[in-house]
Amino acid sequence: MILNNVFRGNSIRNHITRFVFMLLVCFLLVYSFVFYSTISVNDRTGQMFDLNKELSRLEVILADSNDSIEKYLDTKDSDAFIVYLDRRTEIEAFIEQYDTGLSYDETELQLSNISQMLKEYLNEGERVIEFKRGRFTTEYIQAFENTKDLTLYIERKIQEVSLSEVAINLANYNNLTESIKQLTTSFLMVTILLILISIVFIYDYTDKVIHPIEKLSKYSKEISEGNYNEVAGEDLYFDEAMVLLDSFSDMARSIKLYVEEIQDKAITENKLRISEIKNLRMGNIVKEAELKALQSQINPHFLYNTLNAGVGLAEVEEAERTSDYLDHLAMLFRYNLKGLDNVVTLRDEIRNIENYYQLMKVRFSDGIEFVFTLDEEMMDLEMPPLILQPLVENAFIHGFRDKASERKVEISVIREAEYARIEVLDNGRGISIEQLEMIKSRSILDTDQLIESHVMAVDTEHGHTTGLGVDNVKSRLELFYDSNEVFDIESKEGEWTKVTIRIPIEVTHV
Repeated sequence: MILNNVFRGNSIRNHITRFVFMLLVCFLLVYSFVFYSTISVNDRTGQMFDLNKELSRLEVILADSNDSIEKYLDTKDSDAFIVYLDRRTEIEAFIEQYDTGLSYDETELQLSNISQMLKEYLNEGERVIEFKRGRFTTEYIQAFENTKDLTLYIERKIQEVSLSEVAINLANYNNLTESIKQLTTSFLMVTILLILISIVFIYDYTDKVIHPIEKLSKYSKEISEGNYNEVAGEDLYFDEAMVLLDSFSDMARSIKLYVEEIQDKAITENKLRISEIKNLRMGNIVKEAELKALQSQINPHFLYNTLNAGVGLAEVEEAERTSDYLDHLAMLFRYNLKGLDNVVTLRDEIRNIENYYQLMKVRFSDGIEFVFTLDEEMMDLEMPPLILQPLVENAFIHGFRDKASERKVEISVIREAEYARIEVLDNGRGISIEQLEMIKSRSILDTDQLIESHVMAVDTEHGHTTGLGVDNVKSRLELFYDSNEVFDIESKEGEWTKVTIRIPIEVTHV
């Protein structure tokens, strides 16, 4: 089904597929012919000189055999005898391969004669060894001379066969060379023919592709100039071009209708624009009024300056405790006036808690205790401001609400691998399991809760100075360090609450 669609379709893809398929088939046929022809030529070339190699090797074997026999006769060396046996085995293998008996082939006949002479040579060699062992000096000398004579005769026959074989191989090689030339010429001609066919196809194909593109470009230019008349239908050869032509016609009709709708809406949009301008002016007037109302409120900086004036007055009147109290309060206000988008150090946060502690000591007398366990190396880590104070305030407002004495807050900073672990632990009333799960489940980094986790304020009438709660601290830490693993809270209802903050020592915040 797929091949049927490819060979019958009129799309650009089908045309290209058909051409490439035909081209690949032609190249495959040519390549297969060349490949198998090359293999045949290589095999024939390799076989030409196999016999010459065997004959040359036989000459070497005979020479080694004679040398080993002579050495054995002179020294009766066992190694020489072993060499002789090895060469004898190789000679026997040659005889077995080429002793074919009578043959109409001249070369095979000569090889058979050489095999017969090799048999005689081996027999004479055996006689030499036997006479030597029997210490028949005259006999083994005569037998050894016979082996040498046979060797010379065999070598002459080998040279005659080799020369004859070289002449035959030379003629075969000339024939193979001519065949290779004809094969190369044929391959070159077929390749040129395929290239010419490809050029003709490409020229015809590009002409059929470019013509529809030119037509469609003309239609698109007319549309861009404001002529939205439907284009006339014509045969553009390719299916894709016809689809584009129909799409252009539909697009021109749709644009024409859309332009008419825009013209109909022009008056209405002008009226709406005038109305929006009026509303914008009204909004500016309202914002201007709100700004003036804000300007009339008490400026926090004025309150800070006033507290500083109170500190100076207490010092003049020698009210040292009041002076210290106002001084701590002024520093607390000054720290709280910092924008939440600033960056502070952990040391700044601890100093601010110390000021808050001094204020609480005056307020609650000796009924509270702050314990600091600090790693001095961690004090210069950067973090967002007003993180610890809302947590401590939360302990006083909610945890110590029903507790009159033994109110204790422990603040520790400990290095933990690549993190600094900050813990704020109080012995207050704790948090219920439901409230604890609700706090843990909210994360400003979760897309589904992004709107719900807006910075939350707490009930300032109960004593918060910052107007910030646990949710606010959690959200700002997650945003600052781009992680929802930086904040954790644990509690046992009726006994204690612990907030743990893990910030990286190498601070990378967003």
